[in-house]
Amino acid sequence: MKVVANERLRAQRLARGWSQEDVVRGLVGAGIEIGEKQLGVTRNLVSRWEREGTIPRAPYPKLLCLLFQTSAQELGLAPPSRSAVTGARLESLELDRQVEASDLGPATLEQVELTVGRFGLEYLHTPLLVMFDAVRSCRLHVADLLNRRQTLAERARLYGVAGWLSALLSYLAFDVGEGPEVVNGHCETALHLAAETDLDELTAWTRGTQAMVGVYDGHPEEAVAFCETGRQVVPEGSATAVRLWAQEARAYARMGERAHAERAMGAAEMAFGNLLQKPTGSIFSFDHPYLPYYAGTAYVWLEEPKLAQESAEQAIALCDGAPADWPVARVMARIDLAASLVQQGELEGAGGIGAEALEICASGRRTDPIAKRLAELLKKLRQQRVVSITLNLEDQFRALFPTRDAS
Repeated sequence: MKVVANERLRAQRLARGWSQEDVVRGLVGAGIEIGEKQLGVTRNLVSRWEREGTIPRAPYPKLLCLLFQTSAQELGLAPPSRSAVTGARLESLELDRQVEASDLGPATLEQVELTVGRFGLEYLHTPLLVMFDAVRSCRLHVADLLNRRQTLAERARLYGVAGWLSALLSYLAFDVGEGPEVVNGHCETALHLAAETDLDELTAWTRGTQAMVGVYDGHPEEAVAFCETGRQVVPEGSATAVRLWAQEARAYARMGERAHAERAMGAAEMAFGNLLQKPTGSIFSFDHPYLPYYAGTAYVWLEEPKLAQESAEQAIALCDGAPADWPVARVMARIDLAASLVQQGELEGAGGIGAEALEICASGRRTDPIAKRLAELLKKLRQQRVVSITLNLEDQFRALFPTRDAS
């Protein structure tokens, strides 16, 4: 019988930077908290769960869920419902292929292209590792189709789908906290496939992701260069054009270049006004809350607290109007608002808004960029020596991101 490793459990552990010994210690601690003190868990046992996909006996599934603060599905201990949907979708693709006269036909191509669009719409509302499984499975399916007979036109379309899926994997890798080398590896694949098929939109969108990585990882000059490269090919009237200008504004703000940052934000607003398609809520779209949200972050980094506060409050109002639609922007805009209040010396207000951000994050989506921005906020509060506020927020932060250093 073929051994199937539990990649989800391993991915959850690595995403937190834990060793297998860390998991052992965590399980023992969790067991003590709920009265399970006679645990025989060892590193070898954890390794076997990951390597062989062995389902742990009780009470370990419950303890693992408590330790990782996530569901049995996301830990690979129970079948994820989203994977079942994805499996059915891939089965439909295969049935379409079998009933066509050739190895590949328009129905199959149309379905895989529509699948990419659905992933974009589902991105913000699907657990990250479940989405990763779905995107990766679809790309493997596309790779299998590429090994079969198809016309040159069909092959180009498949390359395009594989490119967009690779671009999505780069964004997912960024959100779960993989290093720049992993994110950029997926980006390079997407760029290669885009070049093979002359997909300028894919090239530009991928450059925007590389710019985002540069901004968050302390390389704003590289981020500006990526945005400029993306704009050389971006189609006019596309959401990607707005995204590139907005990312450039943040990059210049990180560099302290106010004039350049405001010029880029002005260009983003103009590009938004020239959109040829209505915003859709997809990860590939650029929607109304994002302009003030990007501006709020930029003004925080430029240390213009009044302007940052105004933009952040506008973004919060837009996000809170449809809270289910903006699980990340709702948190990030509050982080910007709290940071602007710190800069104005309104520390009690900053603490309250920071607590709101953590509360929303606790019941929603947790990404590595959120953790980084929260850590920045806590550092600023710590510098103000407001011990009671800072300690309370740090405790909440560590509960949400146990492997992230809040200092």
